[in-house]
Amino acid sequence: MMQTNHIYVIGVDGGGTGCRAAVADMEGSVLGCGQGGPANISTNTAQAATNVMAAIKDAWRAAGLQAGEVQPAVCVLGLAGANSRESVDAFVRHFPLASPYICDDRETNLRGAMGQGDGCVAAIGTGSFFCLRKMGQDTHIGGWGPVISDEGSGALLGRELLRLCLHAEEGRCAHSDLTKSVFAGFSGSRSRLSEFAIQAAPGELAAFARQIVSAAAGGDVNGEKLLEAATKEVVACIQATGFRGQVPLYLVGGLGAVYAKRLPLTLRKYVTPPKGRALDGALEIAMELGCKGGQKNAG
Repeated sequence: MMQTNHIYVIGVDGGGTGCRAAVADMEGSVLGCGQGGPANISTNTAQAATNVMAAIKDAWRAAGLQAGEVQPAVCVLGLAGANSRESVDAFVRHFPLASPYICDDRETNLRGAMGQGDGCVAAIGTGSFFCLRKMGQDTHIGGWGPVISDEGSGALLGRELLRLCLHAEEGRCAHSDLTKSVFAGFSGSRSRLSEFAIQAAPGELAAFARQIVSAAAGGDVNGEKLLEAATKEVVACIQATGFRGQVPLYLVGGLGAVYAKRLPLTLRKYVTPPKGRALDGALEIAMELGCKGGQKNAG
């Protein structure tokens, strides 16, 4: 059994579909990893806190440490929905560890993808955001949730698929195997589909993204229609950051690789493999804080 007379660091990447945690030593060697459920703190704060802590405990145990000894570690949480002080404060009230460093998952995604250098990041998973960093100056686009933002995200793809199912059933467009299958999952009931869409969390909507990608790869006309429209939005967001090819372009997140293949050549030629994941970014920040002998205040 490892002893806690060393400083350990904890990094968490929390999104709308799930969260990942890792425990590492101060040299950056990962000792254990864990996973948990959705961790968007603006969607369900209490449940997000429970899911994040469960992932941390899994990682802690995988590292050979006792769950009750988590407290001594330096903890960095990159969480979806943490761009609001109210959401962060509410999360802290539910979270059992004292003084974690909590940041929006943009910070950990950027650090993971491009380190401390310049670049343009398109982070597209359950949600999405886009950022150009040039000479240390950041230009952010999106990341405000699927109601008004998050172009190209899994949540928006899912929402648009449900809309397309409804339109096809009403005769406003043609059904395909994809829309027929999804509509059948609601027992062929428009009211059931509507009820689900109204109350669905971002992660529940994003669960349809894999079906869309698979259907499009198989030539499904509606799957292709959805991805084509989403790709245009992704391109527009990348261009809106001011990206003109002067720095590497990193596409990350669960859907990043999907869009990387669909970008026009004028953008695709700049696509560069990311240096790491958002979880790697969280660990890097945690190691920096550990070297400084403490943690920043939450948020």
